[in-house]
Amino acid sequence: DEIGSSLGTISFIGYEISKDGISGSKLKDLGIELNSISKSTADSMRDIIWFINPQNDSFEKLVKHMNEYASRVLFQKELSFNTHFSETIHDIHLSVKRNFFLIFKETITNIMKHSNASTVSVLLSGNTRELSMKITDNGVGFDTSKEYTGMGMNSISKRVAEINGQLEIESKQDKGTTTKLTIYLWKKLPKSS
Repeated sequence: DEIGSSLGTISFIGYEISKDGISGSKLKDLGIELNSISKSTADSMRDIIWFINPQNDSFEKLVKHMNEYASRVLFQKELSFNTHFSETIHDIHLSVKRNFFLIFKETITNIMKHSNASTVSVLLSGNTRELSMKITDNGVGFDTSKEYTGMGMNSISKRVAEINGQLEIESKQDKGTTTKLTIYLWKKLPKSS
């Protein structure tokens, strides 16, 4: 769905660009949007290919992939990435692993784009019954009482619901943000509609 939606938008932008009489400023704006969506689509395709590769089935490989992503995106920030698992985690449903990663990725992307943080701490922990992810930054923070309608937060909320997760966000202006996700592995996944 995500790739199909992006390709539909790229097709629409291509159609708009091909119209006669388009102004230079509008052409530039469409080009910027096309570039952004193309990069995002390519990134999503890389994630899909990574997840369907049987060599990446283990949870340990997912954790390594998450660390590599955070290090690449937050290369200008001081990053602490720690794990504490009391048991070996295995046999996690593919949709849980993928959504766990995508929530992580969206949170890291939000920090990079909006927080102005200099330090970021990631702690992944859990056992065979539940997984926990805690991401803390020292950035500008935001007012959690306000309703945010951006695609990022909507996407995170949807993914959390899909995997029986619980999300807590604590943030104060100029005091940074802590995002904590807990996934209960012993619960059955909700049926997709």
